[in-house]
Amino acid sequence: MKKRKFSLSFVKFLASGVLFFVIIFELKYFSYSSAIAKPNWTADCPGPGCPSLNEIDQQRDLRQRDLRLLSTLKPQNVLNSLDIYSLDIYSTELTLGTGTQRIREGGITIGKPRVQFLASSKPLNGKIDWDYYSVYIPYSLQSLDGGRRYVLAVFKVTLKDPRSIAHDIFPPNSIKIATKVRKIISFTADMKFNYTAVALSGSTATQDTNEYVVLTPILTPLGKGESQFSWEHKGLNGQYVLPGIKHAAIVLKAPHGLRRIMSDLDFRVNIHDPDFNSTSSSESSIDSFPFTLELIK
Repeated sequence: MKKRKFSLSFVKFLASGVLFFVIIFELKYFSYSSAIAKPNWTADCPGPGCPSLNEIDQQRDLRQRDLRLLSTLKPQNVLNSLDIYSLDIYSTELTLGTGTQRIREGGITIGKPRVQFLASSKPLNGKIDWDYYSVYIPYSLQSLDGGRRYVLAVFKVTLKDPRSIAHDIFPPNSIKIATKVRKIISFTADMKFNYTAVALSGSTATQDTNEYVVLTPILTPLGKGESQFSWEHKGLNGQYVLPGIKHAAIVLKAPHGLRRIMSDLDFRVNIHDPDFNSTSSSESSIDSFPFTLELIK
């Protein structure tokens, strides 16, 4: 009886050992097969030329860092109504005595700043001093009534951290003729805007509306390499500044690890009113608008 019990125990032990080795073999085979079938999932890729996890992350960031310009600023086209800010443009005039009063002249609609981290290659010494982000602030100049027209419009941003600057600004150069650019803009390896501008002529102004946005002249970007930068719109050849959506975009260069930047937004316009004078214009502006750029990687 004792010998039989010993034999059964030995068989059970041997069966358990065989089952254990089978499980280990299956797990190793499955892991190896998965690594071969999908080498991008793991840094322990068995074959030559397989990317590391860091390289995979960088490739993903490069694919996701394109900037998409908007064509409208209607609330239904954004996540919620809090992404839209409507501000009054007003002028100031003297009243009887020493007082002043403000008169609403028009309005501007500002989209919530869109901030996106731009992955860059690691320096040879391994020390990262700066982070780069694309910052895009769409805004729309509302139409005026009574035959009034915009002669000048200046959209200005001031960063409260003087170490942070506009590494590049969009568009890099003045726009002196009506120009269209692709809605999706990429970036070069040295963190500059990469886009192609196409001059408009005749009926081409209405073509490719789903792929392009139109930049109207005269548009002058100012402040590249500085903490205060702006976009200046002027009429061309006796024309006026057209209302509608405008685009303010920069590549932000900020100290490594900085999480947020307090900023101020200012906007001023010169408006021509034909009822008062055929040549002069009056200046109007908004109250300085504070906002925070959240730098999230």
